[in-house]
Amino acid sequence: MNLNEDSGEAIHREVFEETGLKIKIVDLLSIHKDRYGENGNHIINIYYVAKVSGGDLLAKDDVKDLEWVMIDEIPQMGFESANNAVRDFKKWINKSPQRI
Repeated sequence: MNLNEDSGEAIHREVFEETGLKIKIVDLLSIHKDRYGENGNHIINIYYVAKVSGGDLLAKDDVKDLEWVMIDEIPQMGFESANNAVRDFKKWINKSPQRI
């Protein structure tokens, strides 16, 4: 997050900077702690449920490649918090499929 930026502003900016997509936040999904970097710095990750509201999917900024996949095809990721967020999203979507 940038100085004086709230998490909602940050997610809109980051998604656009890295994917070229504009989003509408649907819900706050979960918050998880994790470790990052060579020194294992403690970080907090905030995960949202969002839907695409515009833009064109394009790998930008520090993203090598992008593709849409089915939720059950998402591979294990390098951050435990991201894996936990996928688990949380599967629970969320089963409870609220009409909200997306």
